[in-house]
Amino acid sequence: LTYDERREVQRRLTALGYPTGGVDGSFGQNTRHALAQWQRDEGQRASGYLTADQLRLLRRQTGG
Repeated sequence: LTYDERREVQRRLTALGYPTGGVDGSFGQNTRHALAQWQRDEGQRASGYLTADQLRLLRRQTGG
């Protein structure tokens, strides 16, 4: 993911109620945890790493 995409993911996860600890474009422990929790809630493997399909799903869930 690009820097802007990482920031986008952080914004979208936060909007869904998965706190990332801020929108800084860096996928640290808080962002990985938020991402893993979202993946778990979506019935997917909670890896903390985003696939292209998951990014599309996250975008659909947050309006774009």
